[in-house]
Amino acid sequence: MELVHKGAEAELFREGDVLLKRRSQKKYRIPEVDDLIRKRRTRREAKVLKQLAEMGVPAPKLISVDEKSCELKMEYIDGKKAKDLFEELPMKEAEALSRRVGELLKQVHDAHIIHNDLTGSNLLVTKKIGVHLIDWGLSVQSTRTEDKAMDLVVYRRNLQATHPQRFQHLWDAMTQGYGQETDAIKQVQKILHRGRYL
Repeated sequence: MELVHKGAEAELFREGDVLLKRRSQKKYRIPEVDDLIRKRRTRREAKVLKQLAEMGVPAPKLISVDEKSCELKMEYIDGKKAKDLFEELPMKEAEALSRRVGELLKQVHDAHIIHNDLTGSNLLVTKKIGVHLIDWGLSVQSTRTEDKAMDLVVYRRNLQATHPQRFQHLWDAMTQGYGQETDAIKQVQKILHRGRYL
């Protein structure tokens, strides 16, 4: 197996078309607490991946889950990060891609799934299917508009930081795909307004 990524939360290994996600022990946490957190996140991510597959949302297909070892096996998606494509593509194509991201996020939020780590690096794009949403390890279920809006605020801040020149075009296209008159988008504006006075 080839180590393809080592993050704060997990290590990713690739073997052919299979990706293994392993949540290793964290020495800085109390062992019992660490075990509980890793198992809970593994269980939650597996549940969300199954749900997304049932909904037809492009995401890695779950192959197996081992709660004891805190490991998930899933489909390896060989795509390009949206983060890179947002800079490389002509503006009209980048906007179309961002619009599609908005459509998918709306579909996910309508199912009351909150990603909690939305960035251009967690969006993989393939020629065959298009945008795939990945890395659901911090996801939660919530019906609250505030939680959905905060998911979008995190994404907005990431867009602004990584694509300062194209930010407004990309954000406007995303909100078009999501629905500019939705409660979540309206709540984003309220959150940003609150932030100015903190």
